[in-house]
Amino acid sequence: MDQKNIESIKKKMSSKNNEELLQIWQENNRELYSEETFEAVKQLLEEQGAKLPPRGSAIPGTGAVSAERARLTGVKGWLAFFTIVLVVLQPLFLGAITIHNINELEHLPDDYGYILPIHILSVIGIIAFSIIAGMGLRRKKPDAVRIAKTFLFAVLGYGFLNAILFGTAGNVYFSGYGYTGYYDLGKFGVESLIRAIVFFAVWYTYLSVSKRVKFTYPYTTIRKPAV
Repeated sequence: MDQKNIESIKKKMSSKNNEELLQIWQENNRELYSEETFEAVKQLLEEQGAKLPPRGSAIPGTGAVSAERARLTGVKGWLAFFTIVLVVLQPLFLGAITIHNINELEHLPDDYGYILPIHILSVIGIIAFSIIAGMGLRRKKPDAVRIAKTFLFAVLGYGFLNAILFGTAGNVYFSGYGYTGYYDLGKFGVESLIRAIVFFAVWYTYLSVSKRVKFTYPYTTIRKPAV
């Protein structure tokens, strides 16, 4: 087992009270929790001097919840689709748009030469972050949901950056790539921002309310016990 992963899970689960930890230990749901999670729970309970009950014995009143968790646990359905979007579709989409933009923006007047390098660097950053977030979700890393949500905020920031970057240029006289005349860069910036807002709204809402996300990454959605 990965000790670093265990320590990370322990940190995330440290706010759970003994009753919650004992329930996780006693239910012994191998579809919901990894071996590292059980080891982290064991260590937390032992550190608090709790006596470990036998694993696998049923806890009254948890059968229906456990059945629902078993059914909704795992990177499947919309969650699986989201990981494909992050790892494959999003990088391909941004890469294709960027290649097209390079062919157009390289012919802009010198006064707007700063636009292309900033645009390329921001796209590279978003693509790299997208793949990292998607792989974290697929591998069910302890901070996968938090990283994915942070990525969505980065996408939102990327949209605003494009809106500002291209909006400041506005209508630019463009010559090259089979076109001569004024090109509305501001329109491109607005379209990019709209796409970012829609992408953020849809997937941030999904990560926040989905039961599959909650059950698949239980140690990333811990609630502090009431005092």
